[in-house]
Amino acid sequence: MSNRNAPPERPAFDALEFEVTDFGEARQALEELPPGIAELAHAKPANWSERRRPQRPSDRALTGAAVDWVMSLPPGLRPQKLSMQYPRVANQLADLWPDTRAVRMALEELLIDRRGGRRGLPEPVQAEVQMLIDHVNQRGHGGHTQPPVLGPSASPEELLRARRLLEAAGYRVIPPGG
Repeated sequence: MSNRNAPPERPAFDALEFEVTDFGEARQALEELPPGIAELAHAKPANWSERRRPQRPSDRALTGAAVDWVMSLPPGLRPQKLSMQYPRVANQLADLWPDTRAVRMALEELLIDRRGGRRGLPEPVQAEVQMLIDHVNQRGHGGHTQPPVLGPSASPEELLRARRLLEAAGYRVIPPGG
């Protein structure tokens, strides 16, 4: 027999609790930013230019050493797009080229974003960088410094032609030591 004064049994599925609210309060709760988000709007964005070394004139144009380096590579391996779009990087690679370990690390850094938030290189430039990595991996297994083994050197006429092509494209070519 049931006791008429006893409260009715609750169903087992009533574990969910609800709070009565109106639409205005619900909308306001959805429009409010979570704690700490509003402060981010006033935070200083990451600015890599502050961490980068001061800009040099050679950052905007290929140096003579970089032109020599590019021209000394086999024609199918010459990083033309990299040199045109990122002369600063090409100049650095030309300086590092004799040191297998250093140039390998520099090339890999171009393809791997360890700082976060970088745009990355355009696909054609990435392909050139990958070809250079493959070439470096084939040319030497150790990390020792060795002279570049790149095939025949470019003739003075080829270097002059390369310089004229670069200058015609709007680049300023800086001779070695300049």
